[in-house]
Amino acid sequence: MSLDSRNWERQEQMVLKALEDLRLSSDASLKLGGELKESLTGMRAEVNGKFNSQQLQLDSQQHQINELKGQLSTAYKWLAGLAASLILTILGFLLNQLHLVAK
Repeated sequence: MSLDSRNWERQEQMVLKALEDLRLSSDASLKLGGELKESLTGMRAEVNGKFNSQQLQLDSQQHQINELKGQLSTAYKWLAGLAASLILTILGFLLNQLHLVAK
């Protein structure tokens, strides 16, 4: 066997070894990519679940706030009516007293 032939075979073996290493590296990268995608999909689902849960809580709290606003508005109107009634009663009493004093 000539030196060129052995040299050629050695280079061929080195190329085949490099190709095999590249294939193994590609397989590992694909496997890692698949695992990463799977992990990210799980994380996305978890984040979406937490987000949806928090959104429901916020909606519920907003509903409670709106109910309280309505109750406060009703109470304010009731108190305003009561205050007006009290003022009219006091004015009536004072006018009555003035009328009695004027006699």
